[in-house]
Amino acid sequence: MFTWDEKKRAANKIKHGVDFATVEDFEFDAALIHVDDRFDYGEVREVALGPIGRRLYVLVFTRRGDSVQVISLRKANAKEEAAYGRR
Repeated sequence: MFTWDEKKRAANKIKHGVDFATVEDFEFDAALIHVDDRFDYGEVREVALGPIGRRLYVLVFTRRGDSVQVISLRKANAKEEAAYGRR
């Protein structure tokens, strides 16, 4: 189950042109996932690079109980696509 903050969802749509609801089709089984430990966020944040349909996306999320809290979702850039192809 996915959850998100509606204000973040609206801001993400403006900034990245991607609605958080799109995450329902994110393919976690095909994703590269790592912990984002650049800062102390007060929780464990993970970054996933994986497909939604035929396009690669970057999903930033945290796990809260049985749900995945979406923090950010955007289309992958060329560098990220190349990294995914080298896996």
